[in-house]
Amino acid sequence: MLNPFKLIIKKYDFAAAYQLQYLVTEKELRITFISEVEGEKDSILFAKHLKTTPDLKKLSELNLDSLKDYYQNPCIDDGNQILVYLAKEDKKKSVHLSNYYHPEISPVIDLMNRIVPEKYRIYHDKEKLLKWLQECNG
Repeated sequence: MLNPFKLIIKKYDFAAAYQLQYLVTEKELRITFISEVEGEKDSILFAKHLKTTPDLKKLSELNLDSLKDYYQNPCIDDGNQILVYLAKEDKKKSVHLSNYYHPEISPVIDLMNRIVPEKYRIYHDKEKLLKWLQECNG
């Protein structure tokens, strides 16, 4: 049995005025469309009861304490914006990735992508993000 936890990944699309929120707990996975347009309602796109698996165990053991709150590629203003929020026991932590591949956080997105249906996978291309950062740092 896993200890209770809540992991939220938010994927923003500022131009289209919405976000997708991926909520994972020790019991369920839920993907919600959240409109940033006044008057539009949020909607659940996908929900699934989860059984304990090695991937879910990894998510439950995630520790973000040593990480900064914000990582970015300063050469790209818009694009891939992801917020990772973790709450377990009495600890809470948020980490924002702005066009950035982080070796400790990005595998969490990969784990999430293995759980969700293909059409809801979060685009987070390691090779491109690392290449863009390298080009930025010149």
